[in-house]
Amino acid sequence: NDRFIKEYCDGRLSIFPDPLNAENNVLEYARNGGAADDVIVGNFNGALEIGENAIMSIDLLDLAPPSSLVFSIQDAFGTELAQFNLTSTLANEWQTLTMDLAALEGLPNATNFVMLFEPGQLVVESYYIDNLSIESIISVEEESAAAITVYPNPSNGVLNVVNEGVSKI
Repeated sequence: NDRFIKEYCDGRLSIFPDPLNAENNVLEYARNGGAADDVIVGNFNGALEIGENAIMSIDLLDLAPPSSLVFSIQDAFGTELAQFNLTSTLANEWQTLTMDLAALEGLPNATNFVMLFEPGQLVVESYYIDNLSIESIISVEEESAAAITVYPNPSNGVLNVVNEGVSKI
């Protein structure tokens, strides 16, 4: 993964075994309740390439939902380019939270992110984070197969094939 955390405000941030599957390691963020606006700041190891229909997702394991998460995408100077207000709803299972990046399409300077769990609250809780990723969803127009009719059946050796209104013998 080419994303990395460069600082955090309060609590403990560490690589930790996944509480649901100890064979995997995830990021554990344990807040100790010492700061109301406790942030994690990271960068994307360069500017994001945000294409058409881009969706960013993050997997979150929250042991005591619901919890609010503010996810901010910023430039290298800390100017906010987009903010997403997310809410975890599932207890004791991984949940994928998604963000539509359409407003950022083509911006060349989205380099940093900030995560703020339970803004404005003194919270003692652990959150587990995995799989921060970006995907471009490509839409595909559906085409229906043309109806083909073959007759007569059974045949005497001559078949009629009709395809999209054109008859051929």
